[in-house]
Amino acid sequence: MCADPEVSTLPTELFSRLTEVIQRASKSYAGVRYPRERFAERVYQLVQTRGGSSSFTAADLKKLHLDDLYLSSAAADGDAVALDHLFRLFQAEARGALRRLNLTPDARDEMVQVIWRS
Repeated sequence: MCADPEVSTLPTELFSRLTEVIQRASKSYAGVRYPRERFAERVYQLVQTRGGSSSFTAADLKKLHLDDLYLSSAAADGDAVALDHLFRLFQAEARGALRRLNLTPDARDEMVQVIWRS
């Protein structure tokens, strides 16, 4: 359980879903290690901003994009492997968008780096 006693008020379904997300994310994002308790705290914070756990439904969970939240939370907390995964995802999306500008491959790579660092 989390250090914050209020996190224990989250529905059992949410904790089950978090376990599923962490298992799936650990396969998708090999090497990322983000503590379940810390992740539950992040989700709890989001739940509270959306009306509290008593009114939170399974459909609301899907809206949170928990897999993406897991990766971005780990990256935000400084997990180097998570940052690497996040950069690779960003890089692919950014290159695709920049391809429409008819830039050279070198110019696209430079733009990706500039955007990532800003």
